[in-house]
Amino acid sequence: MRYPGPHAREQLASLLLGVGFVRTRIVDFLHSQGMRDVAGRLPTAASDEQDVTAAVRTLSDLGHVTPEFLDALEAEPEFVPLREEFRLLRIEMEFAPPVDTLLSPAELSRVKEAAHIGRLHTGLGFVRLKAKLPASVRRYACEVVGGDAEKLDAWIDGANRQAVGPGDDVRMLDLLKVAIAESEQAGKAALEEARARVESTVLLGDVERIPEDRRGSVEQVVNEFGIATDFNEFLIKGEVAAGRICKITIGNDDMGTGFLVGSDLILTNHHVMKSVIAGMRDARDVRFTFDFRSVGDVPVSGPAAKLLTNGATAQNPRPWLIDTSPATDEELRGSAIPIEEPTPDDNLDFALCRLDTRIGEQNAPHGSARGFFSLVKAGPEFVFSRGTALIIIGHPTSVDDPRTCKPQIFAIEPDAVIAINPNKTRVRYRTNTLKGSSGSPVLSVGWELVALHHYGRKDQYNQGIPVAAIGKRPEVTRALEN
Repeated sequence: MRYPGPHAREQLASLLLGVGFVRTRIVDFLHSQGMRDVAGRLPTAASDEQDVTAAVRTLSDLGHVTPEFLDALEAEPEFVPLREEFRLLRIEMEFAPPVDTLLSPAELSRVKEAAHIGRLHTGLGFVRLKAKLPASVRRYACEVVGGDAEKLDAWIDGANRQAVGPGDDVRMLDLLKVAIAESEQAGKAALEEARARVESTVLLGDVERIPEDRRGSVEQVVNEFGIATDFNEFLIKGEVAAGRICKITIGNDDMGTGFLVGSDLILTNHHVMKSVIAGMRDARDVRFTFDFRSVGDVPVSGPAAKLLTNGATAQNPRPWLIDTSPATDEELRGSAIPIEEPTPDDNLDFALCRLDTRIGEQNAPHGSARGFFSLVKAGPEFVFSRGTALIIIGHPTSVDDPRTCKPQIFAIEPDAVIAINPNKTRVRYRTNTLKGSSGSPVLSVGWELVALHHYGRKDQYNQGIPVAAIGKRPEVTRALEN
């Protein structure tokens, strides 16, 4: 669970104030959304600006500033002219470094349950707990309308946040230490278990051992997932990356996505090109269309390239095919090898193809040479750490006509990486794709090529081939060196 960062909260408050969406209007809106209990928690301040700022912070702290919340808010009459401002706000919420929480909602619920077992919401236990808590934790109860049980839950919610402002030191472990001491006997064991879970989650042991002046920086490093970047630079690099991605068509059928890894080299999935590799379709009927995008509601296309078919000989009947490797039988049947087990190095589901033109040397829409992604990285391999952000751009299949692909679709997931298998030939991630995205590049938030997308299970995971595994093959290495 992540809270919007401070800048995103400021943007939202500014939007609300700009159209006169002050406290009473916010309360009316929350009532219309069936959120009366949340409306009752909004604090009252001395001015409209302070009211709105406090309301946005409370909604954020309670986890209600979600994409669905913004959709509903944007539909209100006051915000109809502000579509662009809401778009920028969503971008800020996606890319700004957020304020993290220590525990997931499920883990947080177990901590609250332990506190209630210890009856820390009643009698002297409640009074003593309140007296020993830092003010920065106690203040969360001021935003709660209800009894001591609700206030206890609010303290736990507040302590779950690693930091709520400059100089603030709100820690779940601090709260649990006090709670264990004040809990009735029946709850002590449950709270001790909760404390052990928190220490395991934070991976820092006793936080009191961390110098006071380093706690903030340590927390940022622990939870960094790499999307704090200059926004303009991100967009520029994204435009360059998009120019290297193409739609693959065989005859009249759009088959998937490919991308440049050399001026005349395309990487895609074996299963995308399978009919041509097997000789069932003519290699001369394959087209690679670049810059297929939507301008408004109108799809537009850029230049297209073909496979290199000239110069075929008896010894080399397919000059266009550099190297290829099929998927596993399990994947072709719609299942997969468990990610805990290695996948054979000869089942990488890729095809490296040579084009009849060095299209990567031609100018792209951004005005410079199109270029290509680096398949072999100069330096250490990309590390697929759990929770790393990943981007996918591709041409998924149209819902209306499965024989056609859509213009480029962009997807990003900040908490993407799930796991990588032991021999680093498969990586699973949460970044969304639509049907037909086979052959799309999987990119880091620095727009570095890290994997080749090839497979997915609905509501479970998507899966790709780390490109480092492909780049190690001798035929691939020779092609990249020439």
